[in-house]
Amino acid sequence: MHCFRAAADLYLTPILRDFSDTYPQVVLDVTLDDAIVNIVAEGYDVAIRLGEVIDKDLIAMKLGPDLRQTVVASPDYLARHGTPAHPRDLLTHRCIAWRWPGQKTPYKWEFMENGKWFEVAIDGPLISNMKDFGVQAAVDGVGIAFASQQLIAPHIAEGRLVALLETWSAPFPGYYLCYPAQRQMAPPLRALIDTIRAGLRERNGVETAAIGAAVPRGMRLHQR
Repeated sequence: MHCFRAAADLYLTPILRDFSDTYPQVVLDVTLDDAIVNIVAEGYDVAIRLGEVIDKDLIAMKLGPDLRQTVVASPDYLARHGTPAHPRDLLTHRCIAWRWPGQKTPYKWEFMENGKWFEVAIDGPLISNMKDFGVQAAVDGVGIAFASQQLIAPHIAEGRLVALLETWSAPFPGYYLCYPAQRQMAPPLRALIDTIRAGLRERNGVETAAIGAAVPRGMRLHQR
């Protein structure tokens, strides 16, 4: 199995004990990273990844709500450098960049204005392949970061970070469990999917889409 790091905390860790106890004969081999891999070519049976980077020939099952990234900075940074009023103002700020695994250039921050997405190629003193590392750097006043609510919400609640430019921060497809189409699903894969779905129902009262549901058309499919 291939799984994005943040998705593992949300959808794998909570069900591991139940899955292991219920199916003791099954070995769950998990690779945790944010690389965009071809799961068929790399030999994975299943993956959990963001909806916008799912290969079009995979069957996908939505696991949770849409996500949203927000620009954040520490009060100390804003006192020293000022507050950007528009995403393009970030070009004159010290921004903390994140790079997709396997990519040479940093991710361009994405915003929405008048119903259309646009990108800002930020620059700054730090580039990392770990978003939580960049968020902590923002807490420490190194620069401005751009991350999901899952990572920044505790820091905002405690006053360590301030949310910025929220008008331009639009939701995008969240996490999906995806796997190749197959005439007959292997029992271990079926067991894992059923356990994840049961865990979501138990914790959140969430019923996932039926197995085999297609990824909604119209979502952004970026080349990272």
